[in-house]
Amino acid sequence: MNRLSFVALVAVFVVGSAVALAAAPAAASLPAAALAFAAWQDAPPSPPAAVRTELAPPELVEPPSDGTLVQVVDAAGAPVPDAIVTWFEKSIEGLEDLAPEPELARLRREFGKSVRCDAAGTTRVGTFERVVASSGERYAGALRARKGRPLVLTLQPRRTLAVQVTDRKGRPVGEVPIELRTRADDANSGSGWTVATDAAGRAEFGPIDLFANLDPAALRELWVAVDAPLGAPLRERLRLSALPEVPVEFTLPATGRLIVDLVDAEGAPLETVGSFTVRELWEFEREKLGEWPEARWPASRWFVVDGRSHYELPHVEAGLTLVVAADKGDDFTQGMTQVVVGPREAGETVAVRLVAPKPDPEATARVTGAIVSEDGKPLASTEVVVLWNDDDTRVTRRELARGKTDADGRLSAPIGRWSSSRSNAEFVPWIEVVVPRADGNGIEASGMVALPKTREIGALDFGEITVRPAPRFASGVVVDDTGAPVEGATLNVTALPAEAGMLRGDFTDRLLTASTSVDGRFTIWGDAPRGRLSIRAGPGEAERAVPLWHASELQELTDATSELRFVLWRCGTIVAPIVGDPEEVAGLAFGTSVIRSDGETIGGWHGGVGDDGVIETSIPIGRARLEITRGGTVVAVRDGIEVEPGADAELEPIDLSATAHQVELSIVDENGQPIEAGWIVMPNAEDDARIEEMKKMFGPERSRMFPFPRRPNVSVFEDGRTTLRSDAPLPAFAVGAAGRAAVVVRNPASSERIVLEPAPFVAVVLEYEGEPLAAPLQFFVELSAADDDEEWFRFGPDRMSRADALRLPRIDGISLVRDQPIELPIRCLGRTRLSLLLGEKTAGGFGGTTIDGDPAVIEVERSSDDQVFHVKIDRAAIDAIVNQRSDEE
Repeated sequence: MNRLSFVALVAVFVVGSAVALAAAPAAASLPAAALAFAAWQDAPPSPPAAVRTELAPPELVEPPSDGTLVQVVDAAGAPVPDAIVTWFEKSIEGLEDLAPEPELARLRREFGKSVRCDAAGTTRVGTFERVVASSGERYAGALRARKGRPLVLTLQPRRTLAVQVTDRKGRPVGEVPIELRTRADDANSGSGWTVATDAAGRAEFGPIDLFANLDPAALRELWVAVDAPLGAPLRERLRLSALPEVPVEFTLPATGRLIVDLVDAEGAPLETVGSFTVRELWEFEREKLGEWPEARWPASRWFVVDGRSHYELPHVEAGLTLVVAADKGDDFTQGMTQVVVGPREAGETVAVRLVAPKPDPEATARVTGAIVSEDGKPLASTEVVVLWNDDDTRVTRRELARGKTDADGRLSAPIGRWSSSRSNAEFVPWIEVVVPRADGNGIEASGMVALPKTREIGALDFGEITVRPAPRFASGVVVDDTGAPVEGATLNVTALPAEAGMLRGDFTDRLLTASTSVDGRFTIWGDAPRGRLSIRAGPGEAERAVPLWHASELQELTDATSELRFVLWRCGTIVAPIVGDPEEVAGLAFGTSVIRSDGETIGGWHGGVGDDGVIETSIPIGRARLEITRGGTVVAVRDGIEVEPGADAELEPIDLSATAHQVELSIVDENGQPIEAGWIVMPNAEDDARIEEMKKMFGPERSRMFPFPRRPNVSVFEDGRTTLRSDAPLPAFAVGAAGRAAVVVRNPASSERIVLEPAPFVAVVLEYEGEPLAAPLQFFVELSAADDDEEWFRFGPDRMSRADALRLPRIDGISLVRDQPIELPIRCLGRTRLSLLLGEKTAGGFGGTTIDGDPAVIEVERSSDDQVFHVKIDRAAIDAIVNQRSDEE
C-alpha cells in the first residue's frame, strides 16, 4: 500500500476517534426529559422521582392478529390477567433503556403501543425493540423477541434505589442530576436512567429490575453517580442482588450554575439537532485553545445530543475551567468551542453564549469544473459523484463531493465535511467523476483526470472531464442451495491494493453494487479497479419464509470473469435456553460451526446470549456444533445438532451449574487477607476461532490483510472469591489486582488458594536517540511469551485508578506520558517478547503508520531477570508519526 493511501486511511480513523470521543458519554449524561430526540425538546421535565405521583395509564390499542404472542406471569409462573403490555417499535434515540417512573409512564403513552392481556395473561404485540409489561407495582421488560416464538414476561415487585445528596455542611441539595448506569467510567458509559433530587435532596430510581431486564449488564454491576461536571467523580458501585435499604449518600462539593445559549450569527436560538458538551481540554486542542497551565479541568463531563439551544447545568463544581463545545449540524462546526472559567464560588452563575459563524457560501471549499459526454456535449442536469485517489487505480477511491450539473454541464459542489486531506509529501491527485445508475447497479459513465502535484485535497477546479459509458463489470446469478433463484439479493465488491500489506477497515467499493431481479440475475456496470478484486452475495433486506445465510463464499474477480454463480444456503435456527444463576447467564457468548449438507465445514456465527438467557442463531442446514463461552473460555458444548431449513432446532435447557470442570478460587494477599477486587485473564478461544475462519476464507496470506488481534479475556472477581466452570478442561489463566503482579496457574484443582504478592510492574522505556522519548504519542503493545504461544497476554497500561472494581480495562493502544515509563500490570514469565506498533489509537481500532511502505512494528525480547524493556526507536519512525499527526490536525 502506498504511503499516502495509508495516511489517508489513518486520517479517517482519527476523525472517527474524535467523533466517538465526543459522542461516548451521550447516553450516560443525559437527563431523561432532555434526551436526543428532537421531538422531545419542549417536553416538560419529569416530577421529582422521590415524589410518588398518579401514573396515567397508556391508551390501549387492538392487539395485532399476526404479532408476537406474549404471556405475562408472576414470580411463581402463574398467569397475570389484565396486565398492560407496551411495545416500542424502534429504540428511542438516547433512551435505549427507556427511563424510570414516572417518566416511563409518559414514554409508554407517547412513544409506545399498549395492549391488555386476557384472562390467561396472554396478548400479542407488533415488531418491537423494547417491550414493557406491568400490573400495579409489578414490572417486566425485554429486548427484541425471538422471531415467531412466544415471549414470557415475568413480573417482579417494584424495587427502588434511593439517593440522598447533601453539601459539606450536611444540608440537602436539590436539582442534582443522578444517573443509574452499568459502567463506572462516565466517558465510556452506556445508556442509563437519570433523575434529579428534590428540595429534600432525595431521588429515587425504580423499578430497578426492569432496568436490568433492558440492560443485562446490570446483572453484573450497577453504578449510581452524580451526572455533572465535577473535579472528581461522585459514584458508588452496587449489586442488583443486594440493593441497599438506606439511601446512597453523596456529599456535593461547592457548586455553581452554568447557563449556555447557542445562537446563530444573527443572534437567533440555534435549535438544530446536534451535540453539546462540557468537558476537559483535549490534548490536540491545546495549540488552538491555549495551554492553560494552572487550570483544573473536570474529571466528570456532561454531554447531550438534542435540538435545544438553551442549557442550564445547576451543579458545576466551583474552581474548574471548562471546555464548552457544540456541534449543531454541518453548517455550524467552526467557532463553537470556548474555554470558560466556571463558577469560582458556591452559588455563582456563569453565562456563556456560543455563536455559530454565518455560513459563507463563498468561503466553503468547493469542487468546480465542466463535464462533457464522449461526443463533447455538456452533461446537463445530471447527478454526479466526484472521487479522488492518489493514483489511477480506482482502488480505495474516496468521495470528495456530489452534486448536479447545470444546463451547461458545469458542476459547483461543496466538499464533504470529512473529505479534505493533507499529506506531508507531494502527490498527484486523480479526480474521477462518475454518474451512478438510477437502478443502483453500478456506474452509468465515468471519467478521470490527473491534476498537478499537491500536498492537500481541498477546493479545486478540475477543468474539464470527459465521461464515457461504463462497461459491464460483472454479471451472474444468485441461487439457494436447491438451485432456486434468489430475488433481491445484494452483490458487493471488495477492492484491495495489489500490495495490500497490513490493512484495517472496510474496502467495499460503494459504487460497484447490484441487486438481483426476480430470476436471480444481476449485472454490475463500471470500470474495474486495478487491484485485488473479490465479490460476494448476500440475501438482502427482504423478509423470507426460509432465512438465507448472511453471505455467500467470496469469489475472486479477474479480467476473464464473465459469468458468476453464488449460492446462498438455506438456514434453520438453533434455540438453546440457558439455565443458571443470573450472574452465570450474564456475560455469555456463543459460537457455532456446521458441517453443511454438502459436507463442507464452515464457521457459523458469534454473538452474545440474549437477556432472557436464550441463544437463537440461524445457520446453514446440516449438523451443527454450539459452544457457549464466558470470556472466551468454553463453559458448555452441544454437538450433532440437526438443522433443518426454516425450522427451529430446540435444545434441552443447558444447565451451567452442571458443567464438568469447576474450580473455586480464593484470592488472598501475603497475609492471608482476601483481596477485595481484581481480575482473571485467560486465552481467548473465540479470537482463535475467528482467526482460523479468516484463514480458511481468505487463505493464510490474504488473511493477514485483515488483522484480527488476539485479546485476553478479562473477568472481575470480588471479595476474594470466584468460580470458574467449563465443559472443557480449564486453560492456564492469570490472576491479578492493582499493585500486584499476576500469577499464572496451571491445571487447577477443584479448590485453589492463590496468593498475590506485591511486585513491580514491568516497565517499558522508549528511547529516542539514547534519551527517553518525549513525544506524547500512542502505541500498540503486545506482550507474549517468546517460547510458548499459549502463554501470551496483552494488557494496557496501569489504568486501574478506579476506586471500585480495580479491574483491567481492555485497551488497544497506550499513551506515552512525557519522560515517564509505561507500566504494564503483569509479571512476565521466562523469555518475553514485546511488540510495538507506532500510531494512534482511535474509536474504530488502531490506526498505525508506515515507514517507507512497511508497518512500523518493533519487536524486542528480554529474559526474566530484567524488569524493564529498553526500546530504541529511530528518528524516522517518530518523525513519520509526528508529521502525520500534524498534517491531520
